[in-house]
Amino acid sequence: MKEFEELKQKTVEELNILLEEGRDGLTGLRFKAHSRELKNWSEITKLKKKVARVLTILKNIKKA
Repeated sequence: MKEFEELKQKTVEELNILLEEGRDGLTGLRFKAHSRELKNWSEITKLKKKVARVLTILKNIKKA
């Protein structure tokens, strides 16, 4: 929850940058997983959750 509160303090521009970086990171991790280079599979799950948090905050901002 601490990370969520920190994300809520960021501006829309910062959140969009984080979202783009997260999606790019996910793509890279998926390629590594497919080529069996990825050692820690939990990284994918953690990054997916972070992207979902950013999307949730952006959605709430747009509703307000």
